[in-house]
Amino acid sequence: MSEGAVHVAGFMLGLVGLVMVIIGVFVKGDTRQTLWGFIGGLLFWTGWVEFLFLYYARRYGVQPEIENGEIVTKPEYLIMPASFGMWVAIMVMYIFSTRNGCDFITWIQRKCFGKKQRTICAQPMTRHTSIVTFMEIIMMLWGLYLLLMFCYDKNFLGDHHP
Repeated sequence: MSEGAVHVAGFMLGLVGLVMVIIGVFVKGDTRQTLWGFIGGLLFWTGWVEFLFLYYARRYGVQPEIENGEIVTKPEYLIMPASFGMWVAIMVMYIFSTRNGCDFITWIQRKCFGKKQRTICAQPMTRHTSIVTFMEIIMMLWGLYLLLMFCYDKNFLGDHHP
């Protein structure tokens, strides 16, 4: 595909994902809403997150990481750790402001707040299963990409660290 076609395809993929998540709000049944949110979230991530990192890496001439003549990390992944602060900001909102069904966030809340968890995280956000699933898949993908990139970064652990 030409570069222009890739950008149009990425935009359309993200748009379809966003529309699917919104449609999922109006669908009856938690399972159906979960599927709409999950699939929509995957398409949104692939289209509007990954393709935008690709676009800006190319636009600003970010070079891939090369070792022994082979590309070990693509340019779009090298700029992704710059989004860490935004990921933390959203996680702060989830950890300090919401009671939710995410086992990981609930575990963090229990460890940080102990018996005060119900006081600090008094009530859930409005519950739309499609939106909740969408945000959970986005935050998991984002967090795991960041973890992977920090682990591979030689300034932190490096790819040969146990």
